[in-house]
Amino acid sequence: MPNLLERLRRAQSFQTGAERFDRFRPTYPEEAIALMVPEGTQRLLELGAGTGLLTQDLVKRVPEVVVVDPSEDMLSVLSKRAPAAQQIHGTAEFIRLPDNDVDAVVTATAWHWMDPVTTSAEVARVLKPGGQFAIVWNLEAAVPGWHQSFAEIQPQSTATPGGMIAHAEFPTAPFGPTVRHFIPWVRRFPTANLVDLYTTHSAYRVMSPAQRLIRKKALQHVVNTHPDLKTEFVDLQMVTEVWITQLAG
Repeated sequence: MPNLLERLRRAQSFQTGAERFDRFRPTYPEEAIALMVPEGTQRLLELGAGTGLLTQDLVKRVPEVVVVDPSEDMLSVLSKRAPAAQQIHGTAEFIRLPDNDVDAVVTATAWHWMDPVTTSAEVARVLKPGGQFAIVWNLEAAVPGWHQSFAEIQPQSTATPGGMIAHAEFPTAPFGPTVRHFIPWVRRFPTANLVDLYTTHSAYRVMSPAQRLIRKKALQHVVNTHPDLKTEFVDLQMVTEVWITQLAG
């Protein structure tokens, strides 16, 4: 797992490039969203909301959605995708909301960038007693073939042991036990955009321009030559992992 400085460096790489991120990253399956939003939720906080790929579905379910993200570029895209959400430019470690303010808190594909102890304490502070904290990731399942070739060039956290996500820590006290759910699904994706998708990953974004060029050429070579990538679309085998924990009431 990358050390703290490397995690911070990768997290900072998402300050820009929001339009590209929004175009190629996946949304979240309905089954996962249902787990993340308890029945009767009236006010919900989303941390690290990015461009609103999850927010757009949350605002359909919850009367009041508040989003926090450190990137103004990301929030500018979110404002178009989910204009009903209240925006706060900030971080999960210092949430500019009052105590006991929200019924539930969620974070999507961002928990591994946050300090787990500090963020847990802040989430507990803004949650009402008994409130739910849900953490979700979209992961690509490791399968033989072209995906393995891509992974050898640019390793990513996948739906198998290993990678940054596998080592992420559960929320700490005063939260109770964390329950994990795994939801498999298939994302149909244009083969011509596979390289574009991988260039939205932090491992690529923190490289120098010269390193990026080498990496991009290597990925494109797989697309051009692999026999499984001779079709217009490819089925990405996805697994959405959801962590659910409750604040002591």
